[in-house]
Amino acid sequence: MRILELHCDYFSYKTEKKALKSVGELKEEEKAGRVENVLVVFTSIEEGDTAQVAKKAALEIKKNFLEVGAKTILLHPYAHLSSKLARPTEAVYMLNELYLEIKNFAPDAHKSPFGYYKSFEMRCKGHPLAELSKTITSENLDRSLEKIGKDAVLEVAIARGNEDKEVISESLKTEAGMKSHFHILGLDGELHDVEKFDFGKFKNLASFAEY
Repeated sequence: MRILELHCDYFSYKTEKKALKSVGELKEEEKAGRVENVLVVFTSIEEGDTAQVAKKAALEIKKNFLEVGAKTILLHPYAHLSSKLARPTEAVYMLNELYLEIKNFAPDAHKSPFGYYKSFEMRCKGHPLAELSKTITSENLDRSLEKIGKDAVLEVAIARGNEDKEVISESLKTEAGMKSHFHILGLDGELHDVEKFDFGKFKNLASFAEY
């Protein structure tokens, strides 16, 4: 499975015509949509994707969703991320599996129609986490993401009637006692300590490293 996540001020779409003859007709309310402060997840389902892949993808999406502070999620089928696409029937099934997983942590999430050509308009935000692409396969499943699913790296939940209460996850508490080490992979192919790297010609990289 390949996903491209974009944190957008808004995203709107409109179905134009069928890309696959096998897909059903849409209800009027399904033909177009617009959402604001949204994490748009462009998604390509590939050959061999399984329910476990969908679960891992959902955990990855949840992590980014919580980090960027988006209001909702839009799952947008997008075949152009891969050249090894699953068959349409399998893709529909896997998209629904992924959508159900997403609804567990984003109950008001949306999904645009599969098998239709769609025009769309969006305004992507410009922060460092606004654009992320990921490839998820059954071969690279690992326990670390299961941990993310249980208590996300950043999980600040606002309870109804108790807007000021922060819920800090156990993993965040653990992280507070850890120390990270960062390196720059130079054009010479060597790793350099970020504290000692010469950013003279790389102002954008310096800003990113400081962030």
